Amino acid sequence: MTIDFLDISDIEGSASLILSMSGTAPSLVPEFKIQNSKFPNSPSPVPEFKIQNSTFKIITKVAREWVNGVKEHIGEMSAGDAMRAAGCLDLMHRLAYGTPADSTLLDTYRLAAFDSFVRGDGSVNRYHLFNMVSSEVRQRNRKFFGKPLQWESMCVDRWHRQFRHGASLEELPDIDTVRRVTALLSSDLWAFETKNESRYKQTLFENHRHLLDNYQLSIINYQFLSALQSFLLSSTPYLSPEEFTTYDTQIRNALIASKETNRYHREALLLTIDQPA
Repeated sequence: MTIDFLDISDIEGSASLILSMSGTAPSLVPEFKIQNSKFPNSPSPVPEFKIQNSTFKIITKVAREWVNGVKEHIGEMSAGDAMRAAGCLDLMHRLAYGTPADSTLLDTYRLAAFDSFVRGDGSVNRYHLFNMVSSEVRQRNRKFFGKPLQWESMCVDRWHRQFRHGASLEELPDIDTVRRVTALLSSDLWAFETKNESRYKQTLFENHRHLLDNYQLSIINYQFLSALQSFLLSSTPYLSPEEFTTYDTQIRNALIASKETNRYHREALLLTIDQPA
């Protein structure tokens, strides 16, 4: 693999391909377990993955080269790209070495991205940052309990007020609508909705389901497809397994067809298109 370690699309795409090629990735990394946790009542068995030792050695070698390449170049990246690279680094380090990446190193680039965003750095995507901060807070990473947690809470509060009746009170670009609805579906809204939280989220999903139904997925851009994929994942409680699979297959096929999709990401999608999501 010839990876451009200064291109975040290459970094993320190659990581997804290497992880997809490795049948051991699900057992090494909890986030990559292939199971029916989205549909706990589904009778489908949990797939088991096996891999030949020789193949495993090759994948491990490639993963280590990937880890070394990212570590060598991450300091040259923009704050936003370094944050995204750090998001892949822990998973790849677990595959390459069987251990988590250095949390101090990861937090350095994650917190630097937050500080840069606050100072107006446009390289840091607001929604990527929100997802990262939310993930670290859920994992009880105390380094994010100060200003990052306050900022995340402010985002949820602002977006909930904006969608307090289940639809935006102001006109928004579709991608912002999808990103904010996804964030609300994925957040703990008990403080805002109390016992009405489940009903509110159901309404929020139903009011925006048309984004999955009505778009011609073959002609919309990569960023929006990626946002739709995240929206779909956050919507699993409101879909049957069959509905989820239909939407997931449509989005994956559209990503494969998109000219904007990174070449490594496309190969990863081709490997998994027939596998359960």
